Amino acid sequence: MQDHPADRLAAEQSRRRLGAGLVGLLVAAVMIGIFLSVANRDYDESEVYAVADNAEYELERTPVQGLGVTVFDVEKAISVGNRGDGGRFPRDVWAKVRLRDAGRDPRGADRYELTNSDGDHPVCLVVWFDRDLSDESAQFASVSVERGAC
Repeated sequence: MQDHPADRLAAEQSRRRLGAGLVGLLVAAVMIGIFLSVANRDYDESEVYAVADNAEYELERTPVQGLGVTVFDVEKAISVGNRGDGGRFPRDVWAKVRLRDAGRDPRGADRYELTNSDGDHPVCLVVWFDRDLSDESAQFASVSVERGAC
């Protein structure tokens, strides 16, 4: 039996389509791999600092409730301060950072250490607040961010 030229042409077109489809799948797989590797990488030093800096801003502009700033206030400031960063930070920043209460410094300021999820690139949030009980107006904490461990 002899091959008909139309059959050969159809087979050639089929092979080309298959090749183009495989190339497209390969490109898509590479792009997905790149996306996943970037999305799953841990924060570097500048990103941990940026999370702390955003939390500092949030803490300084939020009136202190009660007698002082607690770790729960700091956690809330980290969550709220790092929500709308144009996509730089994920919805749940806690997937990428850790917070620990680092005690007080010699002048009585509370210290909170922030790192990436592996415990690297520590940044210290130093929170100073002294409630004036005779003043009923809103009172605010003074906060600074220091590079390195607390």
